[in-house]
Amino acid sequence: MTNVSTVNNYAGARYDSSIDTFTVWDNGPRPYQPDDGYYARLVVKKVNTSLTFTRTHEWRSGINGQSRNFVLPDTFRSGDQISISICSVFKSTGSAEECRNGTAWV
Repeated sequence: MTNVSTVNNYAGARYDSSIDTFTVWDNGPRPYQPDDGYYARLVVKKVNTSLTFTRTHEWRSGINGQSRNFVLPDTFRSGDQISISICSVFKSTGSAEECRNGTAWV
């Protein structure tokens, strides 16, 4: 397991290489409140290539939960090194408030 979260835990991602799945959460700057105008943005890149996987998750009251799972596409193969970037993004401007980076192996 690899965990990457922003400094204040506004957004985060947990990668489970045994099932090639990311769990992405959106807490926002008012922690643990949905509909706050922020979303989590996950960007995964295969190291030393241009292969990229991007997903977003916004916690919306009555629509979805605080976290969501995303399966890594099979274009990423066992033994690949990946870089992981997770950001909390202000929806109205697209501006990243907080970001954090990490690495893992598929």
